Amino acid sequence: MKKIILLFALLIFLFTACSDDDPVTPPNPQAEVTGVYVLSEGKFQQNNASLAFYNLEKDTVLNYVYEDANGKKMGDNANDMDIYKTYAYVAVSNSNKIEVVDLKTFKSVATINMQGKKPRGIAITDDGKGFVTSATKNKVYTFNANTFSITDSVECGAVPESITITGGKVFVANSGWGADSTVTVIDAKTNTILKTIKVGYNPVEIITADGFVYVAAIGGWGAGQSRKGLYKIDATNLNVVDSIATTTFPSFPGIMCVAENNLLIVGSAGAQKVSLDNFVAGDILIANSSVVTNGSAWSAIYGIAYDAKEKKIYCGNPKDFNQAGDIAIFDLSGNLVKRFDCGINPGTIKVVNP
Repeated sequence: MKKIILLFALLIFLFTACSDDDPVTPPNPQAEVTGVYVLSEGKFQQNNASLAFYNLEKDTVLNYVYEDANGKKMGDNANDMDIYKTYAYVAVSNSNKIEVVDLKTFKSVATINMQGKKPRGIAITDDGKGFVTSATKNKVYTFNANTFSITDSVECGAVPESITITGGKVFVANSGWGADSTVTVIDAKTNTILKTIKVGYNPVEIITADGFVYVAAIGGWGAGQSRKGLYKIDATNLNVVDSIATTTFPSFPGIMCVAENNLLIVGSAGAQKVSLDNFVAGDILIANSSVVTNGSAWSAIYGIAYDAKEKKIYCGNPKDFNQAGDIAIFDLSGNLVKRFDCGINPGTIKVVNP
């Protein structure tokens, strides 16, 4: 569900084809913490979110590891994930919970109840203070990542989505499902609001790099809500210092990652480079047609991440959004290196490779 707003703008409608071919899962998987973790949302209201683990050293993949380790499914619509110590904290939006998973065994160690709050984006500080957005309450909730308990809440804008932490500050992208156009900045220690920053309408993704915060806004659908683009915020003085209009991109700007000295920002045409030095949009590094396998209904990149050690880019391929997807791995020249299977709608990819 995390990318549904963006995909609605890009695709308008989805095919409903499905496949009976699911990735084979080895029994009783045991993971090492180092590797690549793929969180697949599953289909909306189908209770089939899943977690996969790619072992970099062994070049092996374990699929549906949570389900196999716990004898039950993770839940409905796994929207985001962050890793603290050796635990994954998964925002399972439609199941109204944060599922805490031990990455050494894939066993559930705790469930943080968020009944009625539909958690969306999640981020955790180095000392274990967690922040999670709520689409239904227009709040950011704080939780203790060590005791697995909700501790406080902070009002923010409408329908907060993505969230990031840098320099002791929490930056929250308020999408409003197209109607909001703000970023709420919260002091990570005191939970006080430091500033509300105006950006484009429908900011759906927010990340940090080198003391700056980058916000992708895809624009709303109401009258006067067409303003969209990529925005650069100084994380110290909390001002927008630069922006790139959507007309510079061949498509709506969406999910992002940092790869070397560039942002890779995803739109309907693929993953485009934006220089962190001069904030200028460059070439399409990875075209969607290179990501989608033969027979896929749509051409899309649903999740993206970068392994700085191996210098590889991981792209989530949702295929037709109904069947199991896969992960396509590229080098920095945009060449396809390999693929591996994963669950349905792989939207969050976390690389742990120190």
